[in-house]
Amino acid sequence: MNPVVDALMVLKVLFALAVVLVVAILVVRFGLPRLLRIRSSSRRRIKVLEVFPLDRQTRLILFRVGDRFYLCASSPEGMVRIDRWRRKRIRGIRVLKEDEQTAFKRYLKTKPQKEVP
Repeated sequence: MNPVVDALMVLKVLFALAVVLVVAILVVRFGLPRLLRIRSSSRRRIKVLEVFPLDRQTRLILFRVGDRFYLCASSPEGMVRIDRWRRKRIRGIRVLKEDEQTAFKRYLKTKPQKEVP
C-alpha cells in the first residue's frame, strides 16, 4: 500500500474518533440531565442539613422541607421522626439559608429540656 493513503486513513479514523468523543461528552453534559429531568440542587425542596452519627449504624438526620424542619433517627430497623417544626417556631433566632445549622444548634440550647422519669 501507499504510505500517503495509509496516513490519510489513520487521520480519518482519528478525526471520526474525535467527533464521536465530542458528541458523547455533549450528550452526557447537556442531553442526559434533560432526558432524566435532573434538577439543580438549588431548586430542590428537600435538603439534608446535618447528619450526626450516634454509633456505627444509628444516625440523627436533620432535614429541611420547604419551611419545615424534621429531626429523624435512622437505624437498621428503619427511620423514626423525632421532632418537626416550622421555621417561625424557632423564636428569637433569625434563620438564614446559609446559617440554618448554627441556628438549629442555638435552638436546641434554648429549648426547655423535658425531664425523663
